[in-house]
Amino acid sequence: LAVTSPGGSVYPLHVDNTLGVKGSPQDDTRKLTCILYLNHPTHNTDVDGGELRLLVNPNLTKIDLCPVGGRMVLFWSDEIPHEVLPTAPTKHKYDEMFDRYALTIW
Repeated sequence: LAVTSPGGSVYPLHVDNTLGVKGSPQDDTRKLTCILYLNHPTHNTDVDGGELRLLVNPNLTKIDLCPVGGRMVLFWSDEIPHEVLPTAPTKHKYDEMFDRYALTIW
């Protein structure tokens, strides 16, 4: 379970399975990333942020997905760069009401 706190917390751009990337471990067998958002139904991404940004296709087109409670996102672990955009950047970092919850399974 990943919890991203308010105050602008992010997860930087990365690929979950870096097999084949120079300097990466060679034992990563993850193929599919599954994220289930567990946020409260009142989570307002216009204010609360925390969107998942996927970079897809050869042109690395950006797709931003709101972390709506109950939403499930699936993508290839070794092909799709992704990041989490700032979470509730204008809120205090200890205000748990604006935490972003994501359960990730590979």
